[in-house]
Amino acid sequence: MTTIVAERTYRNVATNSDVVARLFAPECVDESEWHCRVEIHGLERPVDSRIIGIDSFQALCLGLQFLCKLLAGEEAGLAFLDGQPGDSDIPLIASCSFPQTRIEALRFIKQKDSELLDALPGPVSSVQPEDVSETKMTNVVAERVLRDTTTDAPVVARMSAPRCAGPISWYCDIEVRGLGSPFEQAINGTDSFKALYLGLFKICKHLEEHEHHLAAPADGAPAGDANLPFISFCPPAAKPEAHRYLMDKLMAEYRP
Repeated sequence: MTTIVAERTYRNVATNSDVVARLFAPECVDESEWHCRVEIHGLERPVDSRIIGIDSFQALCLGLQFLCKLLAGEEAGLAFLDGQPGDSDIPLIASCSFPQTRIEALRFIKQKDSELLDALPGPVSSVQPEDVSETKMTNVVAERVLRDTTTDAPVVARMSAPRCAGPISWYCDIEVRGLGSPFEQAINGTDSFKALYLGLFKICKHLEEHEHHLAAPADGAPAGDANLPFISFCPPAAKPEAHRYLMDKLMAEYRP
């Protein structure tokens, strides 16, 4: 049976029953095809799907994107831990190969976020996710190999399955090698689901800083496109508008 990489349990506020979302470790089908299994139990219609990617990294990203999209559609009726219904700690994830589009979409979401925070009563504080440097990578579940076009050397990014460190403490180990000094961190989350998406966010953020000279490993592939997803911690109230904005930008990019 495929290994569960991340799992989260929500409460369906209408029925007071559990809704369990699971993401499984990507499995290799052939040299350029990986499958990532996604499950949701407890909704009116259970979900059990396999999402395809060209490598384990893309399969994991697309699987997480698919899972978050399904959960976001039910978010108004879900609660997580002691949170209110409708705020279920679900990130906005979208496939976006255009670095400038990711920058503009993030700027748009930050503006919306500021507007919503300004409208809230009382002070609001934001706590950055904890990270611990220099961890040893084990139990790798996703890997992406890129090429540094300035040196023609490989750049390898890896993520581990989140590991439990306590009742509400999980760590996802990430690393990037081939860009000078090795980048190694352990990203903390309250459950395996959060540790995984925060780890994905952090590793993509690091790669984006070097994306202008990164390319796919194939000969002749152009620099500037590491095929990274767009990830944002978007407030639920702003999520529909942010998603429409991003989709409109992507359609404009692809339009001839």
